[in-house]
Amino acid sequence: MPPARAPRRPALLLVLAAACVPLAVAPALASTPLLPSIRGSAHPTNPSVLREAAVSAALLGGAFALDHTVRPGWSDQGGGRFVEEPGETFGGATLLVGVTLGLGAEGAAFHHPSAFRTAKELAWAGAGATIAVTALKEVTRRERPDGSDRLSFPSGHATAAFAAATVVARERGGAIGWLAYGAAATAGYARVADRHHYLSDVVAGAILGRLIGRLVTRGPSTESAAPAVR
Repeated sequence: MPPARAPRRPALLLVLAAACVPLAVAPALASTPLLPSIRGSAHPTNPSVLREAAVSAALLGGAFALDHTVRPGWSDQGGGRFVEEPGETFGGATLLVGVTLGLGAEGAAFHHPSAFRTAKELAWAGAGATIAVTALKEVTRRERPDGSDRLSFPSGHATAAFAAATVVARERGGAIGWLAYGAAATAGYARVADRHHYLSDVVAGAILGRLIGRLVTRGPSTESAAPAVR
């Protein structure tokens, strides 16, 4: 029997980072938003939409090609556990629902419109992510790497995490936005590391989550500074 190949953990981190950076900074390269907002009146230009579609397709195609190179499935050992264990929390429903309810309570109790607005957008993003992921899982019926079921594609944790990160980035911007995207990437890492998903499941979830997050938030014309993470 040939020896088992060593896990390609650094490659996974690099691919996830490569997936996050273009998704985060691409809107800043265009003078108009890439996608229309259900709350705003901004209209994207066709080149902007096509550019983002091309980037997303390239990332997803590359992820599919690397599914069996970036091998999932590492136990909680070594330095990777300091990324994997928090990642499971960042993409979980408990934290996302808790943050949404906390912001909603803050907005209602202290009359902070921005907090209440962000809470509503997070709630819409979570609902949209749940509906979209459930439908896609039932259609694709992809088996998970651990063989537990056929609900692998796309990653629900990654979709929810990136949808929430996009809302936070567009509402708060700056370092908070980058931290939100970093937490979402960590959630994706954890899902692959625990053999719950392939790399392409996570990248697809990141793309879908970002789309949902942009659709439920206001247009960039009314946003604060630091558009680089939108």
